[in-house]
Amino acid sequence: MTRHIHPTAAVVHAHIVLARAIEGSLPIPSVPATPIPGTNTLTGLANGLVIVGLIACFLGLVISVISMAIGGHTQNARLAERGRSGLIASLLGAAVLGAAMAILQFAFATGGHIS
Repeated sequence: MTRHIHPTAAVVHAHIVLARAIEGSLPIPSVPATPIPGTNTLTGLANGLVIVGLIACFLGLVISVISMAIGGHTQNARLAERGRSGLIASLLGAAVLGAAMAILQFAFATGGHIS
């Protein structure tokens, strides 16, 4: 049985996950073993990299919108197209960063059920 997700629902879910990632309120998967020394440092590093990635996506989004506006105003189709592709790449990058923890949690939970 195939489950279809409405595109609007997917965008809303990605927005919620992205907001939780920015707030830092996404739960970290619990590992049954004793934590390895340095785990907190690596978690902080990963959270910092996600924030840097989101900032890069935001800057790419702003530059792409400016490029689209200049390309449209000067009737330069190539510049407008490059702006549009940059906009799509920035949005997809932010969606992947926002959904990364949810994807990892799903994979970890699925792997935990394998016996």
